[in-house]
Amino acid sequence: MEASRTGLPFNFFYVEANESIVYSYTKSFNAFAAKLSDEEANKLSAMDEVLSVIQSQYRKLDTTRTWNFIGLPLTAKRRLKLESDIVVALLDTGITRVSKLQGSWI
Repeated sequence: MEASRTGLPFNFFYVEANESIVYSYTKSFNAFAAKLSDEEANKLSAMDEVLSVIQSQYRKLDTTRTWNFIGLPLTAKRRLKLESDIVVALLDTGITRVSKLQGSWI
């Protein structure tokens, strides 16, 4: 973990945290995913530099392979050649232009 990238104090569980990090997000916002104990998560969330600590949650995914998701009956006329190699995805992060993050507006 690079303290300068995450904005966290350099001495925060440096060795343990570095080994616990699963992924770092640096393009649109500064964040990371890590495997932490309850104690580590509580210490991290108590820091002034930390906006929030959120526990992972499993979600049921809807896909274009689910007929109910796209609202088509199983008997819908298909054009397989036109449908191939098309992927449509939406990632709703919950972050909007009016979301307040770390004291600044996006």
